[in-house]
Amino acid sequence: MIDSHAQQQRIEDVAISEVLKQIAVCQPYFAFDQLKQSEDGTMWAPVKPEQPMGAERGVMAAAEIGRHLAILGSCAAARANPRSGQHYYLACKADLRQSEDALALSGDEARIAADDLVASAKADFADKRNARAETTLFNRGTGQRLYEISVDYKVLTPQLFERMYADRRVSTPAVPFNPYAEEMLGLGDVMVLDDLLSANLQELDPKTCAGHFPNFPALPVAILAHILASAAGRLFASMVDRERAPYKVVRALVQADHLAFTNDKLHLVVQHRDADDDGENRVFRCRAVSEGKTREPFGDLQITLRGAE
Repeated sequence: MIDSHAQQQRIEDVAISEVLKQIAVCQPYFAFDQLKQSEDGTMWAPVKPEQPMGAERGVMAAAEIGRHLAILGSCAAARANPRSGQHYYLACKADLRQSEDALALSGDEARIAADDLVASAKADFADKRNARAETTLFNRGTGQRLYEISVDYKVLTPQLFERMYADRRVSTPAVPFNPYAEEMLGLGDVMVLDDLLSANLQELDPKTCAGHFPNFPALPVAILAHILASAAGRLFASMVDRERAPYKVVRALVQADHLAFTNDKLHLVVQHRDADDDGENRVFRCRAVSEGKTREPFGDLQITLRGAE
């Protein structure tokens, strides 16, 4: 479908309705309108951007790429899972890398037509509760690799998930809009001091997590990563003394050991950690923890940003 290896294999359409019975997310968080699978188990899907990018530059917000590719990876894992039935595929770790060719694209070159973005994902199981997917975002027109993401999942049965989060059950009716097409920063009490930013994440309405997960409105890791990355971009702008400094995401390492739900109150801390010799790349450590005495960690992001004029 993209590379010569894929083109030599038989590729078949996969019914989205059947895949949705195997994973625990649904529309609008699940945003694919077509799925295909090649003989070696690789899943393919066209990807269309939805989320506002703010000051970030590129073909799509990096965290949104993480969202779509992690979902595609869960589809590949579900198809590879030897155990039948529905499972929750909780993305707990991800490593996103933008290719040097993609980083070199200018503003106009980075505006790749939505119809030219396609993703692939192949998944394997370490054991019945742990899976990994290797995913790639391509420019279909040129075959160029734009981003690669490795995603680790905790794989839970619905029975185990519902026992673990029984106290988080909330009725989540269908919503008439797509919350993932809107800006979701929602920061309050923002304080910037030299190389440190702290803020509180405003409590979210369950509707903002529509489709993730039905009746258990958990803040998607990709959305939390987008909030943290945007906060890092805000600190980056302050450090270069500009109100709104454009940037590219070079790499992002995400760790999320616990689910955050919409009624959790989160405190965010972003700190500048390092810069390369010429200052082109800057590394930030971003954390989201619960407010209160326990300070439970919900997200840890190490992100490398590069200025984009």
